[in-house]
Amino acid sequence: MIGFFLIGIALGMGYMEGLFWTIRYLNRFQRPMRFLAITTLIRFGIAGMVFYQLIQTGIWYSIFCALAGFLLVRTIWLWQEKKVK
Repeated sequence: MIGFFLIGIALGMGYMEGLFWTIRYLNRFQRPMRFLAITTLIRFGIAGMVFYQLIQTGIWYSIFCALAGFLLVRTIWLWQEKKVK
């Protein structure tokens, strides 16, 4: 159960770091909307594949534990961003 939670934390950290990297480098591209769309699809695709694989394990609580870890990272990241501003 803790393993699924840690998978969610790792996935959330990767997702949020990818979002942070996208925002940081957005103004360096000639077509920023294309760059934003591509990186969004990549982040959604990776997260979707991981959650799909967790569903395929057949362990019903795996998706809930991973989602809790993912949302925990998202909440902490947003809290830190508000604290910096």
